[in-house]
Amino acid sequence: MRASRTCRVLSGLALLLLPTLIGCGGTPEEKALEDIRDTTIIPNLGSYDDQIQQEAVYRMQSILENAPEVARNLLAATLRDPVYDNRTRLVCAWLLATQQDRRALQTLVDLLGVGSDSDESLLRDSLNLYGAEVVPSVASVLREGNDVARIAAAEVLCDLGDGEAVDALVARYGSEPNPRVRFLILCGVANRPPLRVPLLEQALVDADAKNRDFAWSTLGRHYDFPETLTFDAEETEEVRSAQLDRYRRWLAGRL
Repeated sequence: MRASRTCRVLSGLALLLLPTLIGCGGTPEEKALEDIRDTTIIPNLGSYDDQIQQEAVYRMQSILENAPEVARNLLAATLRDPVYDNRTRLVCAWLLATQQDRRALQTLVDLLGVGSDSDESLLRDSLNLYGAEVVPSVASVLREGNDVARIAAAEVLCDLGDGEAVDALVARYGSEPNPRVRFLILCGVANRPPLRVPLLEQALVDADAKNRDFAWSTLGRHYDFPETLTFDAEETEEVRSAQLDRYRRWLAGRL
């Protein structure tokens, strides 16, 4: 019964696209519509069988090449269709993202906000295809999402790496409770010049030793510390405080 319902949905979507095809009147479009109508290509995009999914992706990419308007309209309609699960909608959104079709943006941001571990890399890759345009929406997820969503959002902003993305990461550090997210924020700062020294110095007293160590190592690459200037992120707070005092005196003398 579910399969027949899916076929009816696909047929209905294909009929909705007929006005587009009539305007084009080209053979590639007609063949594309026939291919979509007569197969389960859209449901197969969300298949958990890798081979079936890959074949569906290959076929849709071929349709996108030969009849881009037909394929994009169908994919965009699928994003709004409740009959499909998030896995299928994500692949459809990714295909649209490869075409720089902005109709996929809201779906991708919504999926990021859900905070699911599934297909996380595909979601990040899809958002990154839009560049800096996604920064405000992703920054909102970084502020308001659950732990999984915030980790994914921080990774997207790190991957983008432009000034606006790094600004969004820096703005979140002081209020971020998850040490993994704070680590990703520090990574984003470390990979984008100019180096945000005040944030790295703030991270020297981070609650997580891994983050303290990363901040010190990044500052060391920036300043080229002498061997006599050390900081042990695993030491007691008292010892670390004394080490930081020596660092500040060294920095003051250097400047």
